[in-house]
Amino acid sequence: MRLHDQIFLRLPAQTRFAATAVAAARAFAAEIGFRDSDISRICLALEEAVCYAISLGYGGTRDILRVGLARTALGLQMTVMSTGLPLDEEALPQFDARRLHSEGDMTGMHALLVRSTMDKAVFSVLKGNRRKITLYKNLPIHASAAKDRPQREQSRPRLEDVELATTIRLASPKDAESISRLALRAHGSLLFNADIYYPTRVNEMLEQGEMRSMVVETPQGEILGHGALVAEAPEAVVEEMTYGVVDERLRGRHCSAAIAAALLADGIERGLSCVYALAVCNHVFSQRSALAAGFRECALLLAASPPSKSWSEVDKQPGGATIPSRIANLQLIRLLRSLPAVSLFAPKRHEMMIRRIHAHLGMADANAGFRGNGGHGARLESVGAEQNGLPAGNARIRVETDVKEGWAWIVVLEYGSNACARVASQLRRLCSQGVSAIFLVLPLDVPATAIITERFEDMGFFFSGITFSPQGQEHLALQFVNGDPGYKAVQVHSPFARELLDYVRDCDVR
Repeated sequence: MRLHDQIFLRLPAQTRFAATAVAAARAFAAEIGFRDSDISRICLALEEAVCYAISLGYGGTRDILRVGLARTALGLQMTVMSTGLPLDEEALPQFDARRLHSEGDMTGMHALLVRSTMDKAVFSVLKGNRRKITLYKNLPIHASAAKDRPQREQSRPRLEDVELATTIRLASPKDAESISRLALRAHGSLLFNADIYYPTRVNEMLEQGEMRSMVVETPQGEILGHGALVAEAPEAVVEEMTYGVVDERLRGRHCSAAIAAALLADGIERGLSCVYALAVCNHVFSQRSALAAGFRECALLLAASPPSKSWSEVDKQPGGATIPSRIANLQLIRLLRSLPAVSLFAPKRHEMMIRRIHAHLGMADANAGFRGNGGHGARLESVGAEQNGLPAGNARIRVETDVKEGWAWIVVLEYGSNACARVASQLRRLCSQGVSAIFLVLPLDVPATAIITERFEDMGFFFSGITFSPQGQEHLALQFVNGDPGYKAVQVHSPFARELLDYVRDCDVR
């Protein structure tokens, strides 16, 4: 197919600029020779495609759309290029007219209108979280018989501002479709793991026990809120609280706090040791919510997330904070029961800060007896090996990577004489792949950690905080930032978070 007479527009990724693309498409289609009725459909399709691209975008103030108009041998081709969530449109919840009328749920309408008004529509996900929508419209001589096509809804049905009667209950696999729809339409400034947007995957997680969800339900069976505890391993005693999302009709009614309380009660009933959550640091709102639920900060993860979907004025500090290319996260812990007594072997340099974190979390020192390294370079006979305090044999290391998200975790499961060499090799590999944030976790209940941490810091790793494995083993977390750590844009709410941020920055010797 040979292309002629191309026009390219470079527009801010904001809905108010959709009219500019539509005006260009109207004039271009008329020049090609389309009838007025077809031109209206072309304009509708492009407007919906632009709005759809923006809805799945990151919402940055500098984000752009690239709109292309091209004459083809058969008629017209339009493209919309954007950056956004790498979601497979075919697997997302589709438009449901019954849900529109009963719940005002417009999920899937953009894609439906695009497909119903064009001869062909292709939704593609490209490398680097780039998205592409390609639309084709044939001139009447090539077009199929005319069909009645649905007209665009002018506006979403009005949602009455009434006190909704809702209940919170445990979710079941049959709720998967409603949970994905809610996440897709109401995720706001949050970007979740892509699993939550796919009903089939949500159903699988609920059925297999990977996820334990609470939903807020109306008497009519409509789900307006969701939150979950996710286990990273079978028989885990530490789980993550995540996927918290609330319909706009319930915002400001303390629904999120009620969901969190229900999840924590469920965790206690199931015998979990603790629950952790992540809060972004491009604003403090999620931090406030976590602190109100009893969570406390334990680690600062720099450059851990891609840019936020929603960079608004409230995301900026009064002094005009720099908008980062990546976002720092705070990890917060909520203890649900006393942890087993265990001896910990902290590096001398970080022992006092780890004690401060323990006190902040409410962990008694009796449950975490420190046994330091006895001074710089000291050998620990209990380690019992010849390789500078490391046991003989090969180290066991697990690496978890998400190249799209730009992060990696290197988990030392068992030390060996080649531990440093293996970590250094993984660090080089990950940096060469362009991974932005690389975290290294070391078991604090193993004597070698007190000695070997300094060698990892010589590679460029520096303090992040403490974390817990799914089995409840306490780890020292280090981090390596492959680029700008974005300290100027990190916003923290509590005095302890500020103390942690200052300590992390002091440990970063670059």
